[in-house]
Amino acid sequence: GVMQSLSVQASPEAEAFFRRYPVDAHVRDFFLNVPPEVQQRIMSDFKPRQEGEQDYSGLVMSYSRRCFALAQAGGGAESNVEAIRASPDWQGAPRAP
Repeated sequence: GVMQSLSVQASPEAEAFFRRYPVDAHVRDFFLNVPPEVQQRIMSDFKPRQEGEQDYSGLVMSYSRRCFALAQAGGGAESNVEAIRASPDWQGAPRAP
């Protein structure tokens, strides 16, 4: 595309993730600007209910936000995953900040 002059280069893993789960430029930018360990968690833990959709922007964005917030809170990786799964709305809309 024309928008290749982004300051942040996506890793091959991120490119593969975006090919599997297409997102818009806004979500892609957000993803590429979170710390690498957060990107890793998103890529390893993101499991949508449906594969093969045309656009995963909303799902990826809310999941990325939540992973980023948990990372900022400083919990360990394992407890964070448990916290996400335990929270009743982890597949729903993102909470207001």
